[in-house]
Amino acid sequence: MVRLLYNLDAAMVHPAFGLSVGVFAIATGSILIRYALDEGVEPLVVAVWRLGVAAIVLLPIAVTRAGRELRGLGRRDMGLIAVSAALLALHFVAWIRSLGLTSQASSVVLVSTIPVWVALASPWTIGERVSRRTGFGVLLAVAGATTITLASSGGSAERPDALLGNGLALVGAWGYAGYLMVGRGLRQRLSLLAYITPTYGIAAVLVLLALFAFGDDPRPPSAAGVGWCVLLALLPQLVGHSTLNWALARLPAATVSVIALGEPVGAIVLAVPLLGVVPGSVELFGSAVVLLGIWWAGRGAMLAPSASSEGKP
Repeated sequence: MVRLLYNLDAAMVHPAFGLSVGVFAIATGSILIRYALDEGVEPLVVAVWRLGVAAIVLLPIAVTRAGRELRGLGRRDMGLIAVSAALLALHFVAWIRSLGLTSQASSVVLVSTIPVWVALASPWTIGERVSRRTGFGVLLAVAGATTITLASSGGSAERPDALLGNGLALVGAWGYAGYLMVGRGLRQRLSLLAYITPTYGIAAVLVLLALFAFGDDPRPPSAAGVGWCVLLALLPQLVGHSTLNWALARLPAATVSVIALGEPVGAIVLAVPLLGVVPGSVELFGSAVVLLGIWWAGRGAMLAPSASSEGKP
């Protein structure tokens, strides 16, 4: 499966198709995380295994297919890869810790603002202006994701450290927004394997250090927990997040970030057969708004992918 993903002829795969597959794979994440947590796996342990196993699986393929490129990485690119990994690790650590301090609804709504921060920062950080069409699509998709989250929250009670939790969720959103923008720049000159293999590996080490700092045990308590963590590495991380990074060579960071908001829609679809959870009318409405926002933001970019990225694997 992994070899097939990274042997695709990039020039023949349309971004809309690739991202549809990627978002569907990412959508399995919330369900698989739920299964892992039910087995007693701590949230940060899930993140360590998800990133670490993904990096281990990628390493031999990257050495074979992109070894020369990896060995030739200069200090500037390695420094930016380290920054990207640190931002990804910050996203996981801050957002996961926020879930224990504030309501799930507040945490998910705040972390869903990622496209807003990408749209605001892209012109100043990576020189990508966001069109009014894309900006309107971002607002639509974020509004839809917020509607889904609030409809699914079940009225979670306030927590005593809600302010800190909300702040951490916002930091998690900033971390992922930065990760996408740094990745957008790197993917203009690096292949997918040369970028994601060290990025996932460094991020896994950084999350592991955070886990030790919080005094958690990195070992899942059961074989079933290990299995769910491995599946998280293979599906939402290797296929899902790697597809987003694949798309960063072809589409603006703001477009990729808003398309990633299709995750809760996919999770709603998957929850019907896997969890027996039937969505309510408000969740269906929110899903429709998300899809409309994605279509609106991505229509122009999908029709005219970046010419400079054609043929980049």
